[in-house]
Amino acid sequence: MSYIGRWQDQNRGATEPEQEAMTQVQRQAELEETARRYRELKRAMGDMMFVVDGTGRFLDMNERFAQRIGYGASELQAMKLYEVVEGDAEDPRQKMMPFFARSGGRQVLRAKDGERLPVVVSSVGRYTQAGQFAGALVVCRDAAGQGAGADAISHAAQEMNQPLSGIYGYSELLKGSVGPQDPAYRYAKKIYEQSERLASLVKKIKAQQSEAEGVPTPQPPDDEPSQEEVQP
Repeated sequence: MSYIGRWQDQNRGATEPEQEAMTQVQRQAELEETARRYRELKRAMGDMMFVVDGTGRFLDMNERFAQRIGYGASELQAMKLYEVVEGDAEDPRQKMMPFFARSGGRQVLRAKDGERLPVVVSSVGRYTQAGQFAGALVVCRDAAGQGAGADAISHAAQEMNQPLSGIYGYSELLKGSVGPQDPAYRYAKKIYEQSERLASLVKKIKAQQSEAEGVPTPQPPDDEPSQEEVQP
């Protein structure tokens, strides 16, 4: 309860007049309901989840995150996010920034035992009334299995190229060896058209795989924190 209270009370935004008139009992009921929903989310979340303040310090986390990262909850609450993020940046804010974007893409966490943990990141940030970054709830989905699946798809697409080229060429030769009135011409044309469709699909799969392998560090949009807003 105390944690949720701290999270909700971090420089709450401007309130409507009717909200100002909210009684203490109503405020307490709202707080209890928020705490209940948070506990349900934390218990049911199958992915890694944690909450940090505006400096990147851990405030709370689910069991899944603590287990995968290898630290106890009390250890994490004495740490900041950049301490478990892999990266060469000297400025700790640069290492944390992708985790504060709505969709942070693929990032790498570093477990206590040194294991690399590829994850796909998304988050919801909180801001002060003045618009300054005040913290975020971050969800990290394990990306190790996704990478293996993508590699298998890319390999299959590569293997399809050669037989597709053969079908494509033979159907074109068949079209040229018979007249348009011959029934075989219609079949050859159909094979040729479907081969074109398959070739286009293979090309698209390969392009998407190349893009996934070279995903740039995401830049936060205007409503996401800048490095100046995140305290080191």
